[in-house]
Amino acid sequence: MKRADLSGKRILLVDDDALVLASTRMLLEVDGHMVVDAATGAQALEVFAGAEFDLVITDFRMPGMNGGQLTCRIKQAAPGKPVIILTAWPEEVPASVPADMIMSKPYALSELRQAMAHVLGSPPPLSAAGDAAA
Repeated sequence: MKRADLSGKRILLVDDDALVLASTRMLLEVDGHMVVDAATGAQALEVFAGAEFDLVITDFRMPGMNGGQLTCRIKQAAPGKPVIILTAWPEEVPASVPADMIMSKPYALSELRQAMAHVLGSPPPLSAAGDAAA
């Protein structure tokens, strides 16, 4: 099986906290990824329907549609699409949510890189330069 390249991925990033959204977007863009963000689950579904993404990264606790519900909808539309849930309350994510990985907040950039490498089937980058917590 060929391993996927971890650079230059198209990522849909979803979080209702504008600061978290901006900081995570910046970290991903520094690594050379193209990031499209959404502040709600409903907005994320609209964006997802209109574009192709390699990966979806979503917060869990959001008003309206939470990250678990969003993950279920994305997996219905695109069963093989990798989804990472970022949450300060991982114990609240039901086992039935089909996320590829659940990560605890706060996290270090190196941890996010490793999670992305895992769900995308790529080795993590050799350098952890610019490692920062988000």
